[in-house]
Amino acid sequence: MPGITGAQLYAAVGGQQEVNVAVGHACEGRPMQPGTLLRWLCCSKPLTLLAAIGLLADHDIAVTSRVGSVLPEYGRAGKQEVTFEHLLTHTVPYHSWGVRYLGPDTGPTADDVVLYHLPAQEAFLRICAEPLSAAPGSQVVYTSHASWHVLAELIRRLTGRPFDEVVKERVMAPLGMESSWPVTDRSIHARHEPRFGYMYHCRGNVARLEPFEKKPFLVTERSAGSSARGTARDLAAPMQCILNDGAGKHGRVISADLARALTRHRRLGLPDGMFGGFDAAWGWGLCTDPLVFGLPPDTCVVGHTGYRSSFTFADLDRRVVVSYIANSRYNSTVDRPRKWKVVKALYQDLGLAGADSFGPPRQLWQPR
Repeated sequence: MPGITGAQLYAAVGGQQEVNVAVGHACEGRPMQPGTLLRWLCCSKPLTLLAAIGLLADHDIAVTSRVGSVLPEYGRAGKQEVTFEHLLTHTVPYHSWGVRYLGPDTGPTADDVVLYHLPAQEAFLRICAEPLSAAPGSQVVYTSHASWHVLAELIRRLTGRPFDEVVKERVMAPLGMESSWPVTDRSIHARHEPRFGYMYHCRGNVARLEPFEKKPFLVTERSAGSSARGTARDLAAPMQCILNDGAGKHGRVISADLARALTRHRRLGLPDGMFGGFDAAWGWGLCTDPLVFGLPPDTCVVGHTGYRSSFTFADLDRRVVVSYIANSRYNSTVDRPRKWKVVKALYQDLGLAGADSFGPPRQLWQPR
């Protein structure tokens, strides 16, 4: 949207920065810069993932352990057999929440945005009381917030501290993430607002500021799955960490074995409502399907997307890390092709892949 929206793009090859650019506007009257602080939305999830999975390892708790063995309140209302792996692969079919595939003629169920504005403990207890509509592991039900509130409570229970403090100390500090935060509170807003970019919902030639960019939500939200804000360069840091076998610029975040474990497929053969029923390959908390990112079909990849606005991934074959953030949200028929075009152009410009390496985008909606 001319004069209002823009984007950032960052790429590193072999750990060396190749691209760090910004175009357009952060908001009306404010040019987009590489240092503009933008919403990451669901691209926030890798931060909480690295903190939670590292803590599980530190306490000798397997990812396949039942959640209720650590958080007893959660293990009721049919959730007794839910494991941390179910949380991380979005295969906990909550009765009332989540995006699930219901067939070509039906839409998604209600999202769990209701949890977004609740205090952390209230949200957690509400999740504990929520029944399931099917057995754990039998369906993909993508939740933006529910399972990540549970992971935030896991972090709090194991450390005695709020999840965002732990994320900053265990993940962001060793990765050298100096221009990003897991949550945006009033003090951060007061100090850094001149660097803020704001998210707009765009339809045709109309752009409207998203409600979550307005006070009080702007400075009070604490979602472990979607509240981070920062630059595209910082967004790439967790993916670079995984590519570097768990090591960061200022210290190790997770073990090499655990970093490699994050790159493996953990979910296959289930239709994903977030992608129109496509069977998207998924690992522990991260997407492992190259078609989701518009990459050549044989690419070994790990990453995440932010709802209709951003993505971050590590291409394990080419040792490439890429992150992209736009402050405009269009419907998926506009957003997915624009992301894929960025990836294709970037790979061609950097000499990483030829035009004939990329499959047609329509593959994303076709069965395997």
